[in-house]
Amino acid sequence: MNPDSGALRRLEAHHIGEIDHLVWSVDGKSLLFNEVHGTDTNLYRLDIAADKLEAVTSEVGTFRALAYSKDRSAIAYSFNDFDTPTDLYASALDGSGAIRLTHANPWIEEEILLPKSRVLQWQSSDGTIIEGIFMLPSDYREGAKVPLVLQIHGGPSGYWANAFEPDLIVLAGFMRVLGPPLLERFQGRIINVHPALLPSFAGHSGPQDALDGGVRISGCTVHIVDAGVDTGPIIAQAAVPVLPDDTADTLHARIQVQEHRLLPRVIHQIAIGAITLDPLSMSTPVVDPAQSLTVPDA
Repeated sequence: MNPDSGALRRLEAHHIGEIDHLVWSVDGKSLLFNEVHGTDTNLYRLDIAADKLEAVTSEVGTFRALAYSKDRSAIAYSFNDFDTPTDLYASALDGSGAIRLTHANPWIEEEILLPKSRVLQWQSSDGTIIEGIFMLPSDYREGAKVPLVLQIHGGPSGYWANAFEPDLIVLAGFMRVLGPPLLERFQGRIINVHPALLPSFAGHSGPQDALDGGVRISGCTVHIVDAGVDTGPIIAQAAVPVLPDDTADTLHARIQVQEHRLLPRVIHQIAIGAITLDPLSMSTPVVDPAQSLTVPDA
């Protein structure tokens, strides 16, 4: 808008994504803002007089401007990508000379094997570019055939929103207690596999606790996660005999054989509607408990 005449002018520079955090340059001749292009978010400058858009940064990931120096030569921003949790950085306006200011979630990088990711694009019949993100296993080898997750990401504007609404969240070896916000948001949609026959031997040391308890049969349990520690409703269990010379490691290794069989069966039954979680009900047993004691490697 012309401040003198009040006349409005529509800028026609080509934009293809959601924009936010607009600020004026010091000389008032251009606008700086974030724009989403497909899976990436970067900083752009729009020359008002020329109606021309240019990229200031070209990061592969989400570069989100938060604050600028008075002369617009420096910027504070957050950044994350598929392999890097969100943290705060400071740099020159173009992203050069970046200094990392926070390390908010070191345990994610240290304790979790993050998947490898690839972005692929398809063109629809009407010319719309659609993006897909392939989430590959962390140990993926080129050419190997493995299950993968395809998350539709793009669309006409490459719009990305915080709309994570999974039908099922599966914890396996997570070893952490979930907090109330996550449990409340996804109530009845989180399951866990535990290396013991619950309700006995809850907690992080199920195999050792089974040995200390002198039981002859241990096993694994798939259960719904609630606010307690391994206290949620039990969905399915598989038994594993405890051998006289077992250690916690040898017993746990044989329990894991059953976990790797039981958990996929439960997920499949949930996917086809044979098991519902809220409230818990099932049309057929997931596994015959007697069979888990007869397999050679159990």
